[in-house]
Amino acid sequence: VVLACRYLVMVGWSLKAQVRNEPRETEEEVVHTMLHGANAEEARWLLRQPKRNMAITARLRHLLSSIAVSCPVDSVGDFGHARQTMEAIIADIEADVGGCERLLTSPIPPTYSRHL
Repeated sequence: VVLACRYLVMVGWSLKAQVRNEPRETEEEVVHTMLHGANAEEARWLLRQPKRNMAITARLRHLLSSIAVSCPVDSVGDFGHARQTMEAIIADIEADVGGCERLLTSPIPPTYSRHL
C-alpha cells in the first residue's frame, strides 16, 4: 500500500517535469527520493521507461491488483467497491497524462507562434 502511495505522489511530480520541460535529472532525483532502499530496483525499472507517466499508472494498476489478491476473503466485498473507485481514479489520471502528451506534441500554428 505504501509503494502504491509513493507511485501516486510521483505522478504529479513526473507530469510537472514533463510539462515544464525540466531536466531529466530533476525527475530522477524525485524517483530516487521516493523509491530508495528496498525499492531501489523499482527506481531502476522506472528510470528505464521511455514514458514514465504511463509506466507509473501501469504500475499503480499492478499494485492495486496485488492488493486485491492479498485481501482476505471476508473483506473482498468491501474492497470491491473501493477498488472500482481507485481504478476510476487511475483512469482519470491516465486521461490527464494523455491530454498533456497530446498538448506537448501538438505543433503550434504559425499564427499563434508570431505572438510568442
